[in-house]
Amino acid sequence: MECCPNPPELRWILDVAVAVLPPKDSRTLRKQFAALDELW
Repeated sequence: MECCPNPPELRWILDVAVAVLPPKDSRTLRKQFAALDELW
């Protein structure tokens, strides 16, 4: 892997993590991701 990977290419890892979280935690993390997505 490169020094600085491309976040969109690795987003699938985060999507898998969110999928296995309990619903409340999943919603919280998705909201945080949405805020970060706006910065990128």
